[in-house]
Amino acid sequence: MPIETAVKSHHASLGFNKVTGALQFTVPHGTKLADALKALATIDLSAVAKLPRGCQPCLSGVPFHIHEEFDPVINVALGH
Repeated sequence: MPIETAVKSHHASLGFNKVTGALQFTVPHGTKLADALKALATIDLSAVAKLPRGCQPCLSGVPFHIHEEFDPVINVALGH
């Protein structure tokens, strides 16, 4: 997905998904919701104003997704 990352804080990032038009908050796999919200609180949200949106003065109606970022994996064929 084409995501324009606006801010990174420790291991979390906040970006804008150009396909869906949603703000996307990404945290590492296994992060508890309470820890994710603490990380979101540390992000400088002034960078969100620079993201491309339909209504520049507000975020009204913009979907907000929180998801985990999984580690890259490789497929291994076992057996024949």
